[in-house]
Amino acid sequence: MSSNGASISAIWKRLRSKTAVIEQSLRHHPLKFIHLFEDLSMNDECCNQRLTGLQLPGSQPAGLRSASKRLQLWALLLVLIVGSVDLLSAQEPIKIWEFTPYEVEVWCVLDPNLEVSDLAKSHFTQALVDHLDSTFRAAWRIHLTVPDAELRSRITRNFETLKLDDLMSEELILVVNRDPANAIIRAVETAVEKLENFAISPEDKAQLDAAVAKNALASDSPLATMISKLNVVEGGTAAIIAGLESKTISAALVPRSTFDKAFEKHARQIQMLLPWQTDALLRSRDKIVMVHVGRSHDDYFIKARELDCSLQYFGPTLRREAVAWSFASRAASSAIVAGFAPMARVESAQTKTAELRLKAGGLIVSGDNPAMVHLGDLMHPLVRREGSNGATGTVEALPWTYAAITETNGVKMNANSYAYSGGPGLQGKNNRRTQRYLLRVRPLYDQTDIQVTVRANGKPQAGCAVYDRDIETEKFTLLGKTDWRGRFTVPSPNRNAVILPEAIRVQKEAAEKKAKEAADLAAANAIAAAEPNEESEDGSDDEQSTEDAVAAKQPAPAQAEVSVAPPEPFNIEGKTIALRQPLIQLYVKSGDVVLARLPVVPGISPLEKAELADDSRRLEAEAFMRGFQGEILDLIGLRALLSSRINRLVAQNKMKEAEKVLVELRSLNDYSAMVDGLDRLQRKVLDESNGPITLGAKSRIDRLFQSTREMMQKFLQNDLVRDAETTFSKGPVEEEVSTTES
Repeated sequence: MSSNGASISAIWKRLRSKTAVIEQSLRHHPLKFIHLFEDLSMNDECCNQRLTGLQLPGSQPAGLRSASKRLQLWALLLVLIVGSVDLLSAQEPIKIWEFTPYEVEVWCVLDPNLEVSDLAKSHFTQALVDHLDSTFRAAWRIHLTVPDAELRSRITRNFETLKLDDLMSEELILVVNRDPANAIIRAVETAVEKLENFAISPEDKAQLDAAVAKNALASDSPLATMISKLNVVEGGTAAIIAGLESKTISAALVPRSTFDKAFEKHARQIQMLLPWQTDALLRSRDKIVMVHVGRSHDDYFIKARELDCSLQYFGPTLRREAVAWSFASRAASSAIVAGFAPMARVESAQTKTAELRLKAGGLIVSGDNPAMVHLGDLMHPLVRREGSNGATGTVEALPWTYAAITETNGVKMNANSYAYSGGPGLQGKNNRRTQRYLLRVRPLYDQTDIQVTVRANGKPQAGCAVYDRDIETEKFTLLGKTDWRGRFTVPSPNRNAVILPEAIRVQKEAAEKKAKEAADLAAANAIAAAEPNEESEDGSDDEQSTEDAVAAKQPAPAQAEVSVAPPEPFNIEGKTIALRQPLIQLYVKSGDVVLARLPVVPGISPLEKAELADDSRRLEAEAFMRGFQGEILDLIGLRALLSSRINRLVAQNKMKEAEKVLVELRSLNDYSAMVDGLDRLQRKVLDESNGPITLGAKSRIDRLFQSTREMMQKFLQNDLVRDAETTFSKGPVEEEVSTTES
């Protein structure tokens, strides 16, 4: 027994010294170590083969006895269990997008004036969690909390207009000055290691101590070490900012609201995730749902609003009412479900199509799950860009861009992309710091006002014509014009549009084009077959000519009718998709120019602003050109009239009257005079003393003047006056004179 104990001890020490090698082997050959558990019941030969296959340094299984082999095997497993705990715990859990549920934080705020007991409130929260669990099933993991007094006050005070800055403005952030010596500090761990202390104001220190008391930190964590190095600076935040500017303070904890552009010139932010702050919550949750329950007269009202954490995007406010407290939990669940927006990720995208992947799609087994995205659903894209050093980046909602789902298997989805004119759609580079996501749209209103403004200064663009282009038939319908505020109301249509998947639409267009070409060719052949043969012009074959003349006198046999079979229409039955939300393609036209194509989902918000290029200078040029072109048309008509009158008077031998008309014709502006006038007008229009002209407007103005020049070259640069002079100089023709006299 003692010899066995000594063997175990020796093997243990020997293998313990090889822990690093074992951990490395565990990383690269995990299956070999799993097979060791099976080998405990094997014979000595199998154990020997397993240990020999591992080939661990320092192990010599061939020279050991059978008992030692088995002891070595047990010791090896103990080392793996004890020595690799840190290795396994240090690795972050692998999250697969379609098999990871939504982590949802529900903030439940109950008004203090609710006349219900604490037990009833507890039953409400539990019933709410049960309703949500049964509705979303495995797609959600719910964390229901009751916010503290300060957060409750912020939520109830401006529930519908709450922004992320309202939640994070007073939270603390870590900043370091821009001393070159601090350039290597990119993380909290490095800051704690390199810096001796961190400045903080007395007020912020008291707030931090209260938070630490409620949320215990591990004593060996970098945050705990940093808090132990805090140095309270009298004079508050202003003194800390001055110290960072003068570099007498290396690092400090300051409220986020103080870190503005001026502050950023002297310091930079280091990512610091305090567990109790909103920034840390945004990184650990997918959604935050705020629920506010209050009393309105005899009924209870429930308001719910969703915040997508990764996109930092607030959804609309959903309101429900309950006549009794027992119905409040179900009403709250209904509001949360109606306001929930499933999320998808862009895998790849082309100009008009995209491949998407649904969040938690692999966990959804029922079509009535609110986390499911169905055929015909519309989704709105957003682009998330991470900041440097892990700092919070920016999130941009792509304007006037939507994706319509055309195919889905529950996880992977194909979509048509509808974007504004010149927009990138869903295309773009996806990398570690830039990702494109989509949220399902949630229209709540009956109409949406579109306000057209100038991109540079926000000035309204009144009088713009607004057209609706039907997605199915591609026909244009004039809806109206923008008012003096640049606004136009777009009501939600009575019937949602019907679309075709982009691939089917391309096939349909190709088939229609091919059928049209075939029909045109058949019609041309029919016309050619119906035309008679031309007679011989050289007259060399008299016999043939005589035969043709005789044949021509004979009655022609009835020709067979040429029948062109109508092309078979492209069959789209069963391939169309009815949209589940309304989508309208608007075209905004200023004068003769289309300013933009704007896909719109009426009802998403009461007001949408379209910032378009300034078209006022082009409109001014167009007004001038319309007047100038009118002068050209009058001149062309008058020249033609006088020329015709001269010809008639000369034919009637009324030479004196013809001479007067000829003098009038010569007095009209000629091509050179009109070109000079056009040049003067162009210099006046392009004069930038009244304001700059954009390149786009200048290009349109140039095209307008060029078309006018071409019109003058065609109708004014001719020999009409010279022809009239020639006719007058020759006088009347003798035959015409005699005919007139008779």
